[in-house]
Amino acid sequence: MPSKPCCHATPDRSNASTPTPKAKRSPASAATSNSAAYAPVRDYDGRFGQFEFRKHFYGRVGDFDSKEEFECACWLDTQAQQGHIKFWVRNLVRREGCSFFLQKADGRFYPDFLCQLADGVVLVVEYKGADRWAGTEDDRLIGGLWAELSDGACRFIMVKNKEWYQIDKLI
Repeated sequence: MPSKPCCHATPDRSNASTPTPKAKRSPASAATSNSAAYAPVRDYDGRFGQFEFRKHFYGRVGDFDSKEEFECACWLDTQAQQGHIKFWVRNLVRREGCSFFLQKADGRFYPDFLCQLADGVVLVVEYKGADRWAGTEDDRLIGGLWAELSDGACRFIMVKNKEWYQIDKLI
């Protein structure tokens, strides 16, 4: 009987022509192992509001797609400042060597945030606007399956409508 896969990340190799085997590292380490590779196309510039991110793993934070995503990052950072999260990372999309993704039948799902919890568990958080919730059932399913197969080493949540208390249940 095959063993259950753990929550190892596959580095993004968008230019590769053959599938890449899973790396022996966690999602948090995939996003934090190479600080030189963490190079957002655009750094967050304050367009959705001002916040001093103190617990992002890197000195720079990649830009957010929406005000709600920015607010989610603020909530995560506040939780980290209170000791509930060790650190968090704004996941970058299609950035070889520092992106975390979940493979789907029709492409890749790049969740918004990776968090290392105080107990070592990895929490992956995706924020979706209510207007895009219906079209993301496959992302919720693959995220849930990934977490289930990790034997408790990883957790996944997709949040909408600023329901931060949903994340609170997992930290």
